[in-house]
Order: sequence, then C-alpha cells, then structure tokens
Amino acid sequence: MLPVWACRLIPAGCGALLFAALAALRATGAPGAYFAYFDFLNVDAWAFPFLDTDAILAALDCHRLGVDVYGATNPCDPLGRSHVYPPLWLHLARLPIGRDDLNVIGLTLDLAFIAALTAMPPVRTRAGLAIFVLALGSPAVVLALERANNDVLVFVAGIAAGWLVLRVSAVRFLAYAIAVPMAALKFYPIVWVILAWRERWQICLTAGILSGAVLAAFFVAEWDGVQRGLALIPRGIRGSIGASDLPGFLALGRPAWLATAIEACLLWASVVVAIGGTARVRQALTHLPDAERVFLTIGAVSMGGCFLMGQSAPYRAMLLLFALPGLLAIAGEIWARIGIGLSLYVLWIGAIRWPAALDTPMWMVEQAAWWALFAILLTILIALFADSRALLSLRGASR
Repeated sequence: MLPVWACRLIPAGCGALLFAALAALRATGAPGAYFAYFDFLNVDAWAFPFLDTDAILAALDCHRLGVDVYGATNPCDPLGRSHVYPPLWLHLARLPIGRDDLNVIGLTLDLAFIAALTAMPPVRTRAGLAIFVLALGSPAVVLALERANNDVLVFVAGIAAGWLVLRVSAVRFLAYAIAVPMAALKFYPIVWVILAWRERWQICLTAGILSGAVLAAFFVAEWDGVQRGLALIPRGIRGSIGASDLPGFLALGRPAWLATAIEACLLWASVVVAIGGTARVRQALTHLPDAERVFLTIGAVSMGGCFLMGQSAPYRAMLLLFALPGLLAIAGEIWARIGIGLSLYVLWIGAIRWPAALDTPMWMVEQAAWWALFAILLTILIALFADSRALLSLRGASR
C-alpha cells in the first residue's frame, strides 16, 4: 500500500506532466510532434486548442451583438457553429468574456480538472494506480481536455459534489444543489440528486422535489431556447455512446418500431441481469469505504443516465473515471474486474484502428461492451439503493 498522499497526487501529477509536455510542444513551435501524439490516439486535434470552449465563447460574443445564435450559422464562430446548449450559457454574456479569453479559460478548465483529481478517493495499490492513470490517458479523456469541452466543467462539478456530500455538517446539502445548475447547462447532471438517498427519506424526497421544481421553472422560462438547442444537437455521431445505437443499426431499413422493440428487450435483459446479481454486488459493496461508494454512485448514475438518454460524444466516457476508484477497491470480485476491463476498453476504443473488413463487427463488439457495462452499473445502483439510508429509514417508518 502506498501513502494516501501519494495515491492522491500520482494521478494528478501524471495528468499535469502530460498536459505540460503537450503544451510545451505546441508553445515551442513543434506542432508536428503535438499532432503526432493525437494521431497516435486517433483523436482529431484542431488547428487551435479548446475548440468546444471556443464555440461557447463565440456564442456569447454574437449574443451580445443581438445575433440569433440558435440560427443556421454563427458568424462569430470560425466554423459557423450554432449554439447547441441550453440558454443558461448565454446569460454568461453579462460577464466580460469572449473569444479573446479562449486560452485563459481553456487552460483554467483543464487545470481545474487535473487539480480536482486530488479530491477523488485515492487508489491504494500500484496496479490500481497504473490502471487509473491508463484511463486518464485514454482518447476519451484526452479529447475532452484538448477541446476543453464543457463536460470537463461538469466533471469538476461532480468531484465537488462528491467531496461535499461526504461532509458531516450541513455543507453537504450544497452537493444536492450543484446538480441543478449543472443540469441547466448540460441536462444529465440532474441524476446527481440521487446522492440525497444518503439522507433520511423525508430529506431525500424534499431534495428531489425542490431540484425538479427549480429545474422545471428554469426550463419553462427558457423553453424556446431549450427546444431550439435540443433540436440542434448532432445525431448519428460516429463512435457515439447510446442505448439506441445498436437497436437502430439492427433495425436499419425496417419499421421504426423494431428498433424500439430491440432496445426494450435489451433493457429488460439488463434489468434481469442486474436484479439477479444484486445480492452478490451488495455484499461486496458493504465493505467499500464511504468515499468510494459516493463516487461509484456518481459514476454509475452519470454514465448509465447518459447511455439511456440518447447519443453522447465519445469523450463522455470520461464519466467512468468517477467509478474506477470504487471498482478498483473491490477488484477481487470478478464482476468488478469485468467492469474495470470494460471501462478501459470503451475509454480506449477510439485509438484502435481495425481493418475495414472488421469495422462493423468490432463496432458491434463495442456496442455489446457498452450494454454489458450498463448492466454492471445498473446492478451497482440497485445494490447501493438497497442499503441507502433513505430506503432503510422509509422501511423503519412503515413498521
């Protein structure tokens, strides 16, 4: 076992070293080596860094000028991209920030991600640390950081929520509040309200109702922008993450109801597998430290929720980083080892170049891996809920 301080600093230190090396290559005029690294990972690096942050800052610039950023094109954006996010982002136009601040904001976002890693549960073994660092260097994570995608901000907020909810004092309630503004920015973080099941059932129910009410009020007030942003979200992303991908492929050229039926069957099978494995998983999770349980919850519900909600870009697999410390802490369990292996596979799948003849079969293997991983994450959530304070207090009250 390594010292706790070392276990916290090693992943962040490795991330910082890689980031510094790439920044140095770019800053010192060695773009060939910089782009060669991203080509090795099969990641599309752009001519300038922080491409996704640039899209938001360009939207703010044009929004100040009165341009409809949800329109067909955005003249402030070098690629002409429309704003595809909820309208809460546009309220940032009140701040004095824009495309001129791209490098400062992009660097701040990525460095915040690296620093926030120190607040995650420490991975205690050398083998576990090696696996976690391997996951950090995966194409999914590197793509998110190279583009400074706003999912990096969401990830940092998730770490903050996990750290806060572990506090004994009333400050822990701030963790439940974080889910609402993050959901207003990216929709899916609303699932973090599930952390309230650590409270008695009355508090858990209140947190859920209040969070839902506040988010609903925002969406009603900004409904036009929300609808327009949703309509512009890209569909059919190559290498995307989503429960509908495999059913849609299998039902290609057939009636639309067939894809829905296939997805329903896969979901039913996942639920059956999850319920069947709950007892074994529940027993293993009983011995898991509280911090690992919290971040395992965040990772399982975030990744599982994104998988079900629709198509996600490949970088969203970075949400699996939340779950890895918990899985590595119980790596003696066969299902945990399978979960770790599947997580590494989907994080790194973007770097694998298959011969053209194997492209479709291996894509189907990738989809099968996602469904298997989803079943494991669902099993974990059911097991965690079975031992949650909210459920136990409700059972006690009903007696």
